[in-house]
Amino acid sequence: MKLILNGEVTSKLKLLKNNLQDMGKILIAFSKGVDSSLLLKIASTQDINIIAATAFSDIFPRIETKLANQLTKKSDIKHFWGIYRPT
Repeated sequence: MKLILNGEVTSKLKLLKNNLQDMGKILIAFSKGVDSSLLLKIASTQDINIIAATAFSDIFPRIETKLANQLTKKSDIKHFWGIYRPT
């Protein structure tokens, strides 16, 4: 399936890729949501150093943890987990 993007989306995607290249390395607060997953996927197509950081807690579904690990491993991205304990 080929994705067809309109001109505005194409120019924003190009700007994002250029910004990522200019930074050279990034830390993504990877919440496992749509926004951070998309950023992680786009960043993984660039020649930059990427680190993903995710909070872990018993309140999050285990399947999300598994999927987050799969995505970062597939893209060969360093992924760090931090324990979140709600009070």
